[in-house]
Amino acid sequence: MGFDCSGFVQIIFRLGNINLERDSSKQVYQGKEINDLTDIQVLDLAFFGEGEKIDHVGIIIENNEIIHCSGKVKIDTFYKEGIFSKSQNRITHKLVTIRRHT
Repeated sequence: MGFDCSGFVQIIFRLGNINLERDSSKQVYQGKEINDLTDIQVLDLAFFGEGEKIDHVGIIIENNEIIHCSGKVKIDTFYKEGIFSKSQNRITHKLVTIRRHT
């Protein structure tokens, strides 16, 4: 029993009365796409994968960080290239797009 990335995001947003699909590959079609990376805000959803295939999602938080679930819920650094894992000292997830639901 536990969370995956999309289930974690779904539960957090449900607490704010925002209903999201269960899977990140469907969540990516909800909300407004943010094309300008200088316009990123807290609570924007960042989607990751290869090409058009989405396989990970996280929530942007303050100070260029992202909270996401990858084995466990954790906070890592968010860059325009993707998620930088502090423990692995590398980009672990490649950014595809950002969506806003607020």
